[in-house]
Order: sequence, then C-alpha cells, then structure tokens
Amino acid sequence: MSSRLYADPNLDQVREKLRRGERLTFEDGVQMYRTNDIISLGQMALAAKEKVFGKTVYFSNNLYINPTNICDVGCYFCAFARKADAPDAYVLELSEIRDRVKKAVDGYNVREVHIVGGLYEERSFDYYAGIISTIKDVDPSLFV
Repeated sequence: MSSRLYADPNLDQVREKLRRGERLTFEDGVQMYRTNDIISLGQMALAAKEKVFGKTVYFSNNLYINPTNICDVGCYFCAFARKADAPDAYVLELSEIRDRVKKAVDGYNVREVHIVGGLYEERSFDYYAGIISTIKDVDPSLFV
C-alpha cells in the first residue's frame, strides 16, 4: 500500500495497521467513517482483501423476495413501505413466493434467497416461517 496513493493523512495509522496485518480498533473504524477520502478507503479495502484472498472473487446468483411492502414501522428514510390501505400495497401468498423462487432456480441457477420487506403485524409468525419453508421446499440446498 503505497502512501502516495492516499490523500487523507488521518488514515495513515489505519493504513499502516493494514499493511502490518494488525486488527483494526473501534477508533480506527471511527476514523474511516469520518473521512471524505472514499478513494483511499476503497484502495485500502482492496489491498486488505487481496492480502487475504488474492484476486479471487466469488459471486452468488441470488433472488430478493419482498413478501410485502406493507409496514407498520414508518421509518422516515424508507421510500419502499406502504400503509395497508394504500392502492399499491401488496402481500405475496406463499404460492407466489414458491413460483418466483422456482423460476429463479430453474431459469437463473439462483443459489441464495434474500427476504426483505415491510414489518406487517397482520401476518402471523407462521406466515413468515412459511416463507422459509416454502423456499426450502423448492430447493433444500438454497441459502436463505
């Protein structure tokens, strides 16, 4: 990690720790969070990754399932959530989830399914557990 590549001198200590293979501290993390030098952060991350794993990169075909966009929380930053009475609110049935997962596995060799979406209290715990069971019924080897 050549120091001439880095613009923020506040990252010098972090860079040296990475070069020596030392574990970073919470304070190092705060220093990286506070910097505006995103290029240096990316260069340091790449160098640290390549030191451990070389230039090998792994990819996983995955599918995102949004069982519902209805959310009872209402986080101020979320543009995804809808109230239950919104005209574009939806809840997927387990059969719809099964169809989407099967299509993704058969057509795109998906190996991983991410479940994201709203927190809707009208759906029971059994519904959410059923999502995982439904995915595993399609292909037990899928990562969920």
